Order: sequence, then C-alpha cells, then structure tokens
Amino acid sequence: MQSGSFELRSGNLAVRLAGNEHGVNARLEDAACAAIHAAGPYRYRVTTVSGTDLTVSDAPREIALDGDEREIALSARLGVLKLAHVLRVAETPGGLDETLTLTNDGETPVTVDSFAAGFLYRIADDAGNLLHDFEASVVAPVPFMVRPGLFEKEGPEIPLATALATRGGSQRSGFRWRYGHLPSDGWLAEGWMWRQREDSALAVFKFNQDAVEFSYLAFEPFDGGVYLRFGGAAFSALERREQLELAPARSVTFGLTHYRAVKDGYRSACYAHRGFLDGKGCRFPGDYDPHVQWNELYDNPELSTASPGKPALNKHSGETRPYTYSRDIIFGEAEKAVAYGCQSLYLDPGWDTEFGSLVWGEAWLGPQEDFVAELEKRYGLSLALHFALAPWASSNDHTAFWPDGADSIIEDLACASDSKHTPKVCFGSRTYLEATLKRALLLCERGAHMLLFDGNCWYGDCASPEHGHPVPYTMAAHVDANMWLATEIHRLCRQPFQPQ
Repeated sequence: MQSGSFELRSGNLAVRLAGNEHGVNARLEDAACAAIHAAGPYRYRVTTVSGTDLTVSDAPREIALDGDEREIALSARLGVLKLAHVLRVAETPGGLDETLTLTNDGETPVTVDSFAAGFLYRIADDAGNLLHDFEASVVAPVPFMVRPGLFEKEGPEIPLATALATRGGSQRSGFRWRYGHLPSDGWLAEGWMWRQREDSALAVFKFNQDAVEFSYLAFEPFDGGVYLRFGGAAFSALERREQLELAPARSVTFGLTHYRAVKDGYRSACYAHRGFLDGKGCRFPGDYDPHVQWNELYDNPELSTASPGKPALNKHSGETRPYTYSRDIIFGEAEKAVAYGCQSLYLDPGWDTEFGSLVWGEAWLGPQEDFVAELEKRYGLSLALHFALAPWASSNDHTAFWPDGADSIIEDLACASDSKHTPKVCFGSRTYLEATLKRALLLCERGAHMLLFDGNCWYGDCASPEHGHPVPYTMAAHVDANMWLATEIHRLCRQPFQPQ
C-alpha cells in the first residue's frame, strides 16, 4: 500500500487523511463556503482487558494509506488489534460514508472494553473556555425535537457552550423501574447536526442494522485545548453493559457513519436524515395505510378509579372490570370512534383478565369472536389491543398467568430488592416469549387487527442460564427478543381486517 495523503470530495464535502510517524491527521470541510469541520489528529483509542488489567492504546502503528477518487483506505495496528478505516464517496450524491473494523489477528482471545474513533476539532482553550470562532456554534441530536433529560429546556439547537459545560450521559431505565442518566464521555443520538455559521452545517448519521450503536458527540482535553470529537465509531462497556469479545481471526465492523453538508441547521438535517434512512430501505411500503384509532382510555371509568390495570377497589382487576369496562361502555366508545371518522377501536388496559395477562376478558366483554363481529357489523371498526409486556406487566405482582420458567430474574447487580417495582418476569426468557407468542396468535386468530407493544423497555441484566438468552442479558439481546416476537406475530397471524 502507498503512504502519504489522500483526498476525497463529494458534493460540497472534502476530506483528507494523511499518515505520518506520529499518527493520522484529518481535515473535513465544506469546500463551497470554506467552513472547516475538523482539523488535526484523527482520534483512535481502544481499551483491552487481560485479567484485571486494562491497556489503553491510542497511538496507531504501521500506518498504511491508499486511495483513489472514490475511496481512502487506511490500515494500522492499534494495540494488539488490527485497524481498518475506510472513507468513501456515498452512493447518494453529496455524502461521505465511513466504516471502521477491528480484527484480532493474534492467537489468543481479546476483550475490548471500549473503543473510540472520530474527527477532532479544537473548540476551547486549555481552561475549557470556548474559542471566539465557536461562540455562535450550535449542535442538535437528530431527529428528536424534544430534548430528554439534561437538555430538556433547550430548543432543537443547543449552544455548543452549553453542551461543553454539561456532562455527557445516556438515558437509561434501571433494574428497579427507575429512570436516569448514565455518565458518559459524550452524548449519544442517532445523528448530530453541527452548525458553525448560518449558511453551513454538517450532518452526521449512524446506521447499524446488526447492533445497538449510536453516533457520539464528545469533548476531549488534548494538546493544550478541548477538542470536539464526532463521527467515526465508539463503543463502551459502561454504557452497553457488555464487553466485546474477539476470538482469534474474528472481526467487528462498526456501523456506517454518513456525513453530509446541509444548507442551514436542524430542519435541513432532519430532512437529510429521513432521506438517508429512505435510501437504506427504512421506510413504510407505499401501500401502508394504518387504521386511524379511537382510544377509549380517557373517557373510561377504568382510568378514573385509579390507574389502568389496577383499580382502587381491589388489586384483582377482574373484580371491578365488569363495572368499569363493560361491553356497553366500550361500544359507547365505538360510537365516538365512528363520529370522529376512525377505522379502529383501540382498547387500552382493561380488556384482559389481569393487567398484562394477554387473555381476553370474556367475563365482562363476552367471547372475543362475538365482540369483533358486532364491532364490525354495527360500526365498521377493527379491533386494536394494548399489549402489556414484561417487565412492566410483571412489576406489580401481576405474574399469576405466566409459566414458572419465566417467573424469575437473577439480579446481576448489587442493588437492594424492591418487591413492588422489581419485574418478576424476564422478557428474554424463551418460556415467556413462546407463551406470549401463543397468546398473541390466539388474539389475532379471534379478530384482533393490531397489537401495541408497551412496557417492553430493557430493565438491566439477567444472569439466569435457564432462560435461553445471552448472559448477561444485554440491551442488544433485548432488542433481538422484541424483534423476534414482532416478526413471528407478523409471520404467523392471519390477514389484516379490512373495514367495509
């Protein structure tokens, strides 16, 4: 391979990589208006584990570069691992794509605790004071307009000075049904917009269909200042609660990072993100036409008695639902659905025998087939159901309807037990998933048109070897379990209801 420097240009974006004995320098700019987005070293850093020892490697060795007008390819050694870094002109005009791969080409397994790679640009001095050139700069996570957690009072665009002064964190739900932010060296989102001036902004998007991965925006003290790090790839066992195990000859390729210059700021970045996902096939089919639904919850006595699924009169909801969730009450809501031009009646908590049992409440609603037939004949409506899943459906002693094999979570964390809030059923258990699938298919067979998954957040690690999921039970494994359940329901249930 050749060494030296190579440059790519796609639309207004131009990128250059240059290798030397000290590492790799990178420059990213909007050539149309001479706006510089990155200048300086390209950051590579990996932390590996051997026993109780952590080894940090941030100086790539044996650097080799090659390229042409369509692609720049870099290879190097990073600690005990082999690094491959590729930048190429994107298939969609005006964009640049980036991928990074780590390979264990040694003879023993390697455990990766964290990895960070990205462009750098100095935005503050050695005391953390924002440089004058960046006082008007803003960043924005894409595509969300409502800021969760620490940025919730900001608008869509967050001043760079505010982001610099605010410690990074990722929003999480804890094992005992508590919410908060896990400390991080940066901020995580599907994508980011960085605008330095009114006429130029950079959009950076992450795409990975095989793993849970986010786009990072981080601040790093380095070489007499504070640098903004973006793009590339990042992995942290602290945030994902899992380490990356690489057996000999095994590789991991992180998700695609896409760069694009946009005209102004947040709005243009969101449209660019939608176009990017459309190009990857992440869109509804052209004939997708979901039913407009009427939710009976807010006019229903079931809600006002206390909370859905647990009325105040008795903890066993079946004893009050014949009065708060009767067939006449629900068909009264169907009349409202028709008056508002809806196509479907959505039943929130109250339709099943216990909150989250997923068994039709025949005692107060009659047989489901008869209910669906009358709903269609009298009102021309389909039936949609709230589908409460673990862990929510098992966090308040609602476990009587589930098999014993699913009724356990072995806590792999040193936190006190809380019998009221601790979920009793593990979502990732094969016993739970198979039982839930059977109940879903029975509901669909008897006329349900739509099931709304709810309460299915990741609640933390489960270390049960009997459940059939990876140990520990990671966020990625939880996403896979959700996808398996949804995919199997779609694959096996009957054709959707079509209103007359």
